[in-house]
Amino acid sequence: MDLESKEFMTGVEAIDKGHRQLIVLINKVLDFQLNNIMYDYKKVKQCLDDVVLYSVEHLDNEEEIMRSVRYPNYSQHFEKHNLFRLEINKILDNFSCEVSNDIDIYLSQISDALIHWLRTELLADDIKLAAYLKENSF
Repeated sequence: MDLESKEFMTGVEAIDKGHRQLIVLINKVLDFQLNNIMYDYKKVKQCLDDVVLYSVEHLDNEEEIMRSVRYPNYSQHFEKHNLFRLEINKILDNFSCEVSNDIDIYLSQISDALIHWLRTELLADDIKLAAYLKENSF
């Protein structure tokens, strides 16, 4: 995924910075999938942990911004964030792979969930949030 793709940018640096970091982490997951000759379980697990930790941090940061400006669609946006947290945690809770076939499945699930979320989250909710922030001089 292209770090500077306009598809993923809102024009609000506080949000776009997080999106760029998420793209870096998604690309790491995709790299593991493409180079799957011999997985190093610990490296894969660390990569997935990094994805989850940063995803949560990004969501928390966005939620703080929304609260600070009293964003009117906060509860709907927050609920979508929680659904994403549940989806990622469910996938990771099942990550107990010592066999490369299982790792393939989990990497695919994580990358698909992240890409889907980033595209739908960004194209719908984050663009609305960014417009609100720009209108209110954030």
